[in-house]
Amino acid sequence: MLSKKNCTKIFWVIFVMVLLVGCKTQKADKSQILAEWNEGKITENNLEKRLELALKSMPVFYRPQNGFSIEQKQKYLEDYAIEDVFYLEAIEMGTDQNADVKDFYEEQKMTIVLQEYLQKEVKEKISVTDTLLKKFYEENGEIFPSDKPFEKIKASVEKNYKAQKEIELMEQLSLELLEKYEVFLDTTALENIDFEKADTSETEANIQLIKSSIEEINFTVKDFADEIKKLPERQKQTLSAFAARKEFLTQKMKNNSAYYDAIQKDYDKLLELEEKLFRLKKYGALREYYKLMVIDSVSVLDEEIKEFYENEKEKKFSNQEFEKVAPQIESFLSKEKQKERFEVLKDEITTKHNLKLYPERLLKILPLDSLKQLAEDSYSKQKFHAAARYYDQIIEYYKNGKDDYNAAFMAGFIYSENLNNTKKAKEMFEKVLAFPAGELHESAEYMLQSISGSDEILEKIEKNIEREKE
Repeated sequence: MLSKKNCTKIFWVIFVMVLLVGCKTQKADKSQILAEWNEGKITENNLEKRLELALKSMPVFYRPQNGFSIEQKQKYLEDYAIEDVFYLEAIEMGTDQNADVKDFYEEQKMTIVLQEYLQKEVKEKISVTDTLLKKFYEENGEIFPSDKPFEKIKASVEKNYKAQKEIELMEQLSLELLEKYEVFLDTTALENIDFEKADTSETEANIQLIKSSIEEINFTVKDFADEIKKLPERQKQTLSAFAARKEFLTQKMKNNSAYYDAIQKDYDKLLELEEKLFRLKKYGALREYYKLMVIDSVSVLDEEIKEFYENEKEKKFSNQEFEKVAPQIESFLSKEKQKERFEVLKDEITTKHNLKLYPERLLKILPLDSLKQLAEDSYSKQKFHAAARYYDQIIEYYKNGKDDYNAAFMAGFIYSENLNNTKKAKEMFEKVLAFPAGELHESAEYMLQSISGSDEILEKIEKNIEREKE
């Protein structure tokens, strides 16, 4: 049994540990300031985090293969800073409290939270082993080419297996949730409802189509009518049929149940979703602010449209009739006025908040040891784009025949093995071979031979050597 003295000692040890960990997590951001205004700032760490999110949100084919350039970072810095001060104005105006903005946020939040919920509750629970894949392959011979052995099409088998298991697990989860929260679809009510009366009859509007013991899951005729109004016209027409409405509401019933379960499990409070949800809320408020302060604040007069037409009818419109091109002209002039209005508003707001930008601070050259460490740390954390970028900086700023030589090889290796960028890999290995013979030459030659023909290599190496001599 622990003595009182020992208990007290253990308590203080634990207290000090918690305090130290707490201090560590609350560590102040000491990275340099890149933008500042009366109410806030953007540090280098802030910018890097936001750029990382921006990179992840881009379609793969749009992502810069070697990370963002200095010029791109400077543009993002300006955009983020202006966005932040505009958001202050939006909050002051109260656009975040607008009913449409709140509805937009809740709809998009539901999508984001459900994606994370299904990722963890379904996709991450799918077990994949060779035994399971082979069994799936054998049981589904009609899906796969009979002339190709399992090992040749294993990737395709795995993809199909995961897709099928995902459907099965989602269906199983849905059934469990519907039972857990006592949810069902009232098909009798659905069949007999007059949806056109949803806006005029309170009795009709409050009839529940999706019923549950949980209030948040319930879905009324009015809810359904409001949701239909947001759909494209073609989809609205398809929902005129009973079967289509039933299918739509069945999916809604499953989504509502899953979302409620996700909220009960605090999925909306996950750290990995915190920034996404904040940016979503910010976007909604800014969109409404822009609409009020820019779009709705400009108008185009009939006289302006006619004047533009008279000046440009031969050159731009090939003498088409005024009535045919008037809407096009109005849209063009409106957009031009919106651009002008935005620039004026931007100047007013940045002055009001005393916004200062320091894009030149992004041009700093880090010490060689720092760049090496950053490159190694990035590689160990599998941040390959960042690692390649740091090696590129060593090549550019530290041309001493040793560090740039080693960095060129490492960059080439990353481009080849981790980023699958053959063009950049070849460029780097050719750069290595343009140096006087060194310990990495043999490895560079081997890497080049594995990604291109020998004749092509020799020709480019000779050209690089000549270029280096110049």
